[in-house]
This record gives sequence, structure tokens and C-alpha cells, in this order.
Amino acid sequence: MSKQPPANNILATAKFGRVMDALQERCSWVLAREMLSSKNIKPGLGWADLVARGEKGDSEGALISSLFRTFFWDYVVAGKRHIQLYDLPDDVWLQISKELSTASVQHSVFMTSYPLPLSQPALTTAPVDQTLCEIRTLPNDEYQLVFCSSRSFEESLTLERKTSPAVMAAVDQAIPGYSRLIAYKQQWVQAFDVISFRPKLGRVEVALDMNNRGMNFDEEAFSLKLLAATKAVLPSIAPIYTGQIPMDLFAAINEIYKSRSSSELKIIDTNFRTPSGALNRGKMPSAEDDIRDEDFHRNGVAGIKKEIRVGGLVVAWEFHYPPGSAKTKLWTRISLAAGQNPNLYSMEVFDAAKDGDISQACTKIVKFL
Repeated sequence: MSKQPPANNILATAKFGRVMDALQERCSWVLAREMLSSKNIKPGLGWADLVARGEKGDSEGALISSLFRTFFWDYVVAGKRHIQLYDLPDDVWLQISKELSTASVQHSVFMTSYPLPLSQPALTTAPVDQTLCEIRTLPNDEYQLVFCSSRSFEESLTLERKTSPAVMAAVDQAIPGYSRLIAYKQQWVQAFDVISFRPKLGRVEVALDMNNRGMNFDEEAFSLKLLAATKAVLPSIAPIYTGQIPMDLFAAINEIYKSRSSSELKIIDTNFRTPSGALNRGKMPSAEDDIRDEDFHRNGVAGIKKEIRVGGLVVAWEFHYPPGSAKTKLWTRISLAAGQNPNLYSMEVFDAAKDGDISQACTKIVKFL
């Protein structure tokens, strides 16, 4: 089973700069700055300044190094996630838990650096299929399986005659007459996909990694692939993999919009259709403000004196206990929302610093179903 840092030798002994390079690929500076502020540590001037301070041999450097190694460990399973939720029946969990007691992680190329990602050259030949790298034991008899895989995307570069005359001169020799060249380069990233078993909540979370740029993929197909990879380790998950569909989350959209009882949430983005059929969108520039309290939106809804049909919303959560924060995106096309039987089988959770934030965000959504 997984051990927490600093027992993970790779993470504990890696140079601080390498840990921070890996974190920067996945995490926004805003989230890192908030973590520092919560510990009463001055954020400084950005990533480079933070690395320099963390590499010093003084007490502040040791504290920063320790904090961010733990933060990275937590963030591997958090950040930005495409999530589907499945019911976890007690009888199915009983069998899965028995298999978990003897399950093990087989050696793979990812294990040479896990939880740090492989280098770009190594990722070009690493498995594109989800490969089990860790089994984490969590409080409340919860478990997580962390799967790594290599995913690629194309990075584009546009070259024009006025900005790249030497390149365009070479293009003229090969294919004359063109004034612009668009080049594509294949880039590789390491994904950390996660299956979480939360038996006391009766829930399985299938969470695809969306932290790196270029993480564009068929979410539904990859979710099924992740369940299939889990079934290879835990055959007892078969009733969930083959016999269930994800929870339908659509009903939560309207219930959250109508809710005024929770001080933990603010709606910061929404799309909706008015009773007259007009399509609208309201978005707040800050997570501190709720679109429902914005004058134009509030007065417009009050003026029509009829219910609007909400097709999607983004919620900023500030969890009270245990403390934490995250954002959730429940979003459909407004045309789908206006149909006879609208549904939504997935959501995005983002700006989550740790697994507990992911879990709380999912739990809050389920309570609105």
C-alpha cells in the first residue's frame, strides 16, 4: 500500500527544483500562493524566487521544501479533474475490499520516477494505456488507485515573413509563394488518473487528469478505459464497470441555482434560457461574487416573474469543515437543457489542492440530486 511522504524516497530525495518543475507543469501560481499565505509564508516574486528560497539551507528553505513536497503528493490526485460518479453497493465493496488487501503495484517505466513525471524523451515511449502506479489508503476506509499514462498533443507555431524571414526564405525555396507557415510539434505529458472508493459514502469516483495543457481527449472513452484498467487489478468491480451508468447530475444544476441556504457556495458562471426563449450567460470576474446577487441578473430574473431554465453553472466552494476550497463545473448545451429528458453524466472539479477538496465537492453536488 502507499506510504505518505517523506517515506516516498523519490519525492523526499529529489532536488527541490525538480519537484517544483513538475508542480509548475500542473499547478497554477495562484493556488501555490494561496497555500503559502495559509502558512503565513510570503509568496515572493513567483516560481523562480520560490525555488531559490526553498533550495537555501536555512529554516525557511527547509519549511518551504517540506511543504511543497507534501503539497505535490496531495496535488497528484487533485487539481483539475473530469469526474464521473458511480454507486458502490455494499456487497460489491465487500468483494473489492478483499481484493484490495492483496493487490499490488507491478513494476513499470513510470515507477522509476513516480510520483514525479517522466522526462519528455521517456514519455514518447511510455505506455499510453493507464498503468497502476499506486494504491493509497485514506481515512474512513477509503482507497485510491492512481494510474499513469502518456498522452500527447500537438503544439502549433505560426511563422510569418516579417517575423521569421530566414525560415520563410527556406520555405520559398521548397514551396514558393507562401507567406505564412504553421508548424506542429508533438508534445507529451504524463497523466495521473484516479479511481477512488468511498464505501461510507456509497460512491466510486472516476477522475481523469486534466491538469496539463493539451489534455484534450474523449472523456467518456477514457473513463471506461480507466474502469477497465481497474477491473484488471480488481475483478470484483465488474458490476460497476459493465452493469452501471454514471450518476445523472443534471438535477443538481437547477437545485444549486435555487439554493440560498448554503454559505459555502457562490455561483460564478451560468448559462440559461429565459421564458421567451432568449439564451443568456452571466459570469462574474471574481470567485468572491455570486452571479445571482449581481444587479442586472437579479433584477432581470425578478422582472420576468417566471423561472429561467439553467443549462450549466460553475460553483466556487469554500468548505467550512474540514476547511478547503474547489470549483465545480456542471455544464450542458442550453438546447439540451431545454429538452424533454436532459441529463449530465460528468462534471469538472478544479482548483482543488488535495483529495479532500475533490471528495467534498463531489459530496456537495450529490446532496443536491
